[in-house]
Amino acid sequence: MFTSFRLAIAALALTAITPVISAQSNETKLANLSVECAAGNPQSCTALGYAFNKGDLGELNYERARAAFAKACDTREVTGCYELGVMQHKARGGPQDLAGARASYQVSCEEGFAGACGNLGVLYKNGQGGPVDMSKAIEMYTSACNGAEHLSCHNLGLMQIRGEVMPEDAPGARENFGTGCDGGYGDSCYMLALMQNNAEGGPAALPEARENFRKACEGGQRESCLIAWGQFYMGENGPKDQVQARALAYKGCALMDGDACGMLGYMQAQGEGGAIDADASSANYAKACSLGFEDACEA
Repeated sequence: MFTSFRLAIAALALTAITPVISAQSNETKLANLSVECAAGNPQSCTALGYAFNKGDLGELNYERARAAFAKACDTREVTGCYELGVMQHKARGGPQDLAGARASYQVSCEEGFAGACGNLGVLYKNGQGGPVDMSKAIEMYTSACNGAEHLSCHNLGLMQIRGEVMPEDAPGARENFGTGCDGGYGDSCYMLALMQNNAEGGPAALPEARENFRKACEGGQRESCLIAWGQFYMGENGPKDQVQARALAYKGCALMDGDACGMLGYMQAQGEGGAIDADASSANYAKACSLGFEDACEA
């Protein structure tokens, strides 16, 4: 009995000191990274910056994170320069410094970080941190897109379809929207679906357009949800699928599309694509009404 009691006391003691040991371990890790960074190890400086930026070693400190990333970037450490650029760009850990962000992104881009090239393209396009330079914006977007930075593929596609600076290039835009969509970017899926639906930049591809409207909705592109809902509900360009239609209406309603809320309320009231749910139907009709879908107000 005495032995069991001693074991229980020991277990309680270990439980009590575990957080202290963990805190000391994090403290030691921070101290070691600080020493290594001060000694000129750029990877340690970047790791130290992430630790302070995320607080996952016990201390959240944006100022110290920015300083650590800056020290890493002094040696052209690719991710350190990128993260420094983000902090300069977003005014985190210090004042906004758009010219500095340009310089930091430039180094990271030159070292092969596609996201830095894309962010640099945004600064060039918008004239932030220096003059507008659309040719450089195109160059940066192209480099980032080639590195599978999908937002840059989307931005490049927008410039191609609008004929901004470069000649209008609908096939090129369609290809770049396709790359962005493949990377899960909802706005790219929407633009690709519109082009496939309207035979822009290539032949019409209606079943593919239907699927890309669905992907766009799931990726958070609100306007696509009702389009996709109609195609799946009515069986346009593919078989009817009320379960999928109900899911699309649900997503559109979550994105504050009043019409989608109304369609969702109707399907819940009728038991289409799932069980009848009178309470949810009433709530979604009310939401649709509040968002301006007047037919739902009567329902």
